[in-house]
Amino acid sequence: KEPIPKKERPKADIKAKIKALKGKIGKKHIIIAAAVLLAPLLIIGCMRAINSAAQPYHYNEKSGVLTIRQDCTYPQWWEPEAVKLVVKEGVTLLPEEAFSEYTSLVSAELPSSLESIGDKAFLDCTALESVNFPEGLRHIGEMAFRGCERLKAAHLPERLETVGHSAFAQ
Repeated sequence: KEPIPKKERPKADIKAKIKALKGKIGKKHIIIAAAVLLAPLLIIGCMRAINSAAQPYHYNEKSGVLTIRQDCTYPQWWEPEAVKLVVKEGVTLLPEEAFSEYTSLVSAELPSSLESIGDKAFLDCTALESVNFPEGLRHIGEMAFRGCERLKAAHLPERLETVGHSAFAQ
């Protein structure tokens, strides 16, 4: 007997199969059959929950807030409509071109754990007005904030070691 393709197996169909089995087998077997039939649905639900929690970022469309939860060596997100960026404590690196051309981004909250902002990380974020640069920041990459026309002032940490070429050029 061929298995029923996932798309053609609605919940109502599962209930009907369990009902059909009632007269043919004992209660123990019905419970086992129900578990076997429902297991794929439970597994899919659990996998979705795990994948959601494991994402290095979260974007709230309603508020426009993009939250970065963990380090990654390349951007795994593309949410150019974000208006606010919140980078969680523990993140040490913003990768190259991470938020490049996020033209709606107005502010960025960076954690004290941040050590490096990659090349072109905020390139052409034309609406960006405020960024808090944490005291632990050691490196700002080349053209990191180039084209951020509304970013008029930046308090840079005293222990900053390198600022790349054209990091704040207009």
